[in-house]
Amino acid sequence: MINNDRYYRRYAVPESDGYVVIETGTLKRAIFNNQKELVYRFVAKLVEESGMNDDTYRQESACQPIIDIKYSELAQDYAERILVAQKMYGSPNSNAIIGEWIDLLKEIALESDIYHVFKAYLKLLKLVNNYLALLDTNTTGFFSSMNFHGQLILVGHINQCPELDSITLDHNQELKLPRLNNNQFLQLTSQCVNQERHNGVSLNLLEYIAVQIAFAMILQRGFTEASIVPWGNPGFRTIQTQASITDPGLGHITGTTSNMTYINGTNVHIEYLERGKVEDRESVEPYRLPDLATIGEVKLMTGNDTSVSSYVGRPMFEDSFDNSFIKTVHTMVGVISAIFMNGLSECKIAIERMTVTQSIKFMKAIAANTLRDSNLQVLAAAFDINVPIIDDRVETIQKIWPSASC
Repeated sequence: MINNDRYYRRYAVPESDGYVVIETGTLKRAIFNNQKELVYRFVAKLVEESGMNDDTYRQESACQPIIDIKYSELAQDYAERILVAQKMYGSPNSNAIIGEWIDLLKEIALESDIYHVFKAYLKLLKLVNNYLALLDTNTTGFFSSMNFHGQLILVGHINQCPELDSITLDHNQELKLPRLNNNQFLQLTSQCVNQERHNGVSLNLLEYIAVQIAFAMILQRGFTEASIVPWGNPGFRTIQTQASITDPGLGHITGTTSNMTYINGTNVHIEYLERGKVEDRESVEPYRLPDLATIGEVKLMTGNDTSVSSYVGRPMFEDSFDNSFIKTVHTMVGVISAIFMNGLSECKIAIERMTVTQSIKFMKAIAANTLRDSNLQVLAAAFDINVPIIDDRVETIQKIWPSASC
């Protein structure tokens, strides 16, 4: 086991155990949000089995966000994605699960009873897991579910979850456990994921469902009480050279955070490294900002084991620098503040389309207005070394032209 010695700061005391009541809407949102990951894993498995590698695989289209919010539309959207993946890369082995997978999604979209939805989700996960082998089916784990007075509840214990029949009730038939709010449940789930990673085992079925419920909670309010793991300073950490591992997010959730050896000595960095078929970087910025929900999900899965950072990108000026300065600053401050509120340690801003004087003014305004813990969360300025920058500072001009008046 690789131990974690990274410093981190908590802003709320985490609970060691407790439960949440799962509503039908929350569960459905968790299920359909989970399909992004399952389809991603499905495509990766198909590509691997087809014999493709990093040199031969090409994504046919640029990454696009989910644009549907109705469950019936989401079921249809994901059905199409599954069928397209099967058509492009599939085999008879993968074809065997597709029909039932799509039927279960449609059933979940139309169903209103919480237990029918939960039962269908369990069936869907077991079906997909038979092909993907992503879950450990032999461990007890940190979470259990139960029918409590007609409600579906999810119970979590940081020191392994007891069997359902040993969860004790008081004389009023109430659980002798605290009911957790969203942030408490997010913290408990993150701790449990961390512990399983340190144990060197995959999540089991209910742990995986707990993570998906936590992700659905992030979609509601973010992960605003996540602990912060700063970069740290060379000379004051065990591993002096820290590599930033970059991915849009799903690769971190399914890969980087799955094993402690992938995390140790790294910084988990989130950004989209693609721009489709457009090669002119002046027309389209080559690096892209990830969505806030994915940022929170990556932070939850990474927990306290290492720092997490995000690319933000270059400021978007509507007109001249001066005319759009306040709107551009406030837009960037809003994005960066939201990212920092999810516990990230660094935000990277591209310094482009500005002179040196403008860049300094812009970054000063960003630093002055961003909501963050300035002792732990840093703003980074990224420069493209292949793009000239005009140094219009008075002292620079006077060095070149001593007689110039500025």
